[in-house]
Amino acid sequence: MPFSPTVGRGGVCSRIQVAPGASQQASKVFRLSNYLSGITLCALCWGFGSLSAMEWLYAALAGYLFGSLPFAYWFGVLQNKNLLAEGSGNVGGTNAWRVLGAVPGLMVMVLDVAKGMMAVALGEFLAHSPGGGLLAGALAVIGHCYSVWLLGRGGKGIAPSIGALFAVNPLLLLVAAGFFGLAYALTRNLYRGVLLGALAFPVASSAVGGSLNYLWFGFGIAIPVAIKHLAEWSRPSGQPLRSRTKSEPKSR
Repeated sequence: MPFSPTVGRGGVCSRIQVAPGASQQASKVFRLSNYLSGITLCALCWGFGSLSAMEWLYAALAGYLFGSLPFAYWFGVLQNKNLLAEGSGNVGGTNAWRVLGAVPGLMVMVLDVAKGMMAVALGEFLAHSPGGGLLAGALAVIGHCYSVWLLGRGGKGIAPSIGALFAVNPLLLLVAAGFFGLAYALTRNLYRGVLLGALAFPVASSAVGGSLNYLWFGFGIAIPVAIKHLAEWSRPSGQPLRSRTKSEPKSR
């Protein structure tokens, strides 16, 4: 039966649910990641206290809402496919490429990068300060990972992070790529490389930017990305987390 999103009492899309067969450990990681992301959001708002209350509110809302746009999910709906339940269950460009094809996957990647860049530009415009761009860029990554349109689910944050880092300072993107390359060379694992590179990024961001705002920006980028890759620490490179369909038997 083809997938068709419907509106019901359970939320915006009643068909949105955790991928079938998810383990109890994965469920705990999901709840923990939402909790830690809430802490990150509060810390970011406190850290950018140099902005007036309304300025940081406008920048934060614009960044989050831009980042939360689930382009991959919407492209899936156009093909009667639910990316939350197919492929890896991740709502991002990589899973869109696997499930929907190369062209939709590439379009999703471009749009996800673009929304990170647009969030920085809009945040700086609304706050009349570069700090507003930093805050909006960080919130765009959080919005991508925990989208309000998908009831707290989302992607892994790589594409909007690339866009936000490039918009703020291309040197930051080079630094992040360098950390990832070093971590990957040491671990020989893609997922561990991303996680370790993200954890090392905030200090480098502060050094490049030369202010405390850049440190908070680095944490806002790194924490959601690290959380999203934490469950994949033991997974071999190139092996996605596959969502089991209802027709598949449970593993014994």
